Amino acid sequence: MSLSAYGLHCEHRSEPLGVDEPRPAFSWKLSASTAGRSQQAYRITVRPAAGGEPVWDSGPVTDSAHHEVIYDGAPLEPSTRYTWDLQLTDDRGEAGPPARSWFETGLLTPAAWTARWIRRDPRTAPRIDPPQDEDPPERTRMLAPPCQFRREFELPSPPVRARAY
Repeated sequence: MSLSAYGLHCEHRSEPLGVDEPRPAFSWKLSASTAGRSQQAYRITVRPAAGGEPVWDSGPVTDSAHHEVIYDGAPLEPSTRYTWDLQLTDDRGEAGPPARSWFETGLLTPAAWTARWIRRDPRTAPRIDPPQDEDPPERTRMLAPPCQFRREFELPSPPVRARAY
């Protein structure tokens, strides 16, 4: 086991939430226990974190690439956590230890957005024109503070998981 992967990233982030790229890119760093070892091949397997069959198995890919490897599997579901496993093979044909990370997709398509946009209530907050470049500082100093959007609500039971996009 002379070659191992660390620093696994999806879309340039470690364990990211809200990935909005339908074909995310995977990257990793290499660590060798002996000098001169290099990556000969990799294999990436992506599956839903909740379990089930892989949505993508790259199979063994003979390539030294370890940056910006593009997902090429079934379409990813929105708001879903996926795990990805990485298996490397070095230039001697020895398999390194497996590495694992995860990512969670955001709302990948306009159809996935079911909420309404939050906006100010014109009945309670009067319209204020934004400051202009030529406005004197006195006018901009007297602007009302920015709107704060909040709403109280009660849940019928404790949440299992929540995301705000």
